Amino acid sequence: MPDALLAALAQFLLFLLLVGLSGSVDAAVVKQRFHGKCGIILGLCCQFVILPFLGFCASKAFNLEPIFGVMLITVTSSPGGAYSNWWCSLFNADLALSIAMTSCSTFLSCALTPLNLYLYSYFAYSANLKIEWWSFLQPVLVAAAAIGCGLALSFLAPKARRPCGLVGNIAGVLLIVFNAAVSSRDDPIWDKDAKFYGAVALPCICSVVLAFCITKVSGRVSAPEAVAIAIETCYQNTGLALTIALSSFEPRDASRASGVPLFYSLVQVIVMPVFLLFAWKTGMTYAPANDSFHRVLFGCHQPVSKVEETQPDDGIGRSVSDAVIVVRIGNGSKDAKEPSQNDIENTDPWKGGSHPLAKQSPSPSEDGQKREPMENELT
Repeated sequence: MPDALLAALAQFLLFLLLVGLSGSVDAAVVKQRFHGKCGIILGLCCQFVILPFLGFCASKAFNLEPIFGVMLITVTSSPGGAYSNWWCSLFNADLALSIAMTSCSTFLSCALTPLNLYLYSYFAYSANLKIEWWSFLQPVLVAAAAIGCGLALSFLAPKARRPCGLVGNIAGVLLIVFNAAVSSRDDPIWDKDAKFYGAVALPCICSVVLAFCITKVSGRVSAPEAVAIAIETCYQNTGLALTIALSSFEPRDASRASGVPLFYSLVQVIVMPVFLLFAWKTGMTYAPANDSFHRVLFGCHQPVSKVEETQPDDGIGRSVSDAVIVVRIGNGSKDAKEPSQNDIENTDPWKGGSHPLAKQSPSPSEDGQKREPMENELT
């Protein structure tokens, strides 16, 4: 099959993957993640600061030859891989934050990825890479169009979210199979020295641990959001790194250099499920820790925003502006349990006079006897 047709097929599957996954989340929740800012800022710092620095340190610590060292720096400086969204969807990390981070990192990579490449490759090997900008910008344009279409579909047709998630997951599996088949045509990656495997695997493993610990210690994000940030930090756009390798090296050297992103992809496939299984079983995802495995994989546990309409003013100052926001986590099926009236009452801040604007009952008198409240006092 011609290379141009293979590239077009890969971009089409990438488009389906991003449309499906972004269309499966509540657009209002994604908007909320953008307004929250803290999770996105923490994630972008991990992606564009911590991981490139880890790649630089690994290439120097293991004394990699320039071809492999420069490519490792290239891989760790290329965030925005769409598979991170797929893993978040599959294991119920915060998919809305993952989509938001992918959108931001994809656009920021146009400036920050070349900056990190030039900076760290120069300090490590005094090397200067040339970048074929059209090939560099193609995945950015595809991602922007796909995420925009998916979020618009989610907003206009909420009932299409579940089918979109199915389409996205199928496209993700097909893209993995496609990349594996295409990569098998390149030179084998099993004939390298041991330091090659250690240097490439170390940034991937350390980035998951560091990103998760930093976000949890910050106390500014929830556990599912911290899991999503760790996945986004670790999972790199290895396709972009391969493109840079093919455009920056001679054909023979490019074939050798391509072993770095290929092996990094393999490490990702091992690290991601191990970390996500740990996160699920320790209660750090939206899926219940005691749920069955097939329900975790095929059920929808992502949060859905729902504004319940309130009753008119009931005489104690509660008005239409006091709306109750209910975040429902369900499996998206017809038998999903809606919040009962008792559940809403238990979350009502007005119940029992606990609202800060409500008057409190009088305290006991000096003789220790409780005084009955007057009729005009709130209880």
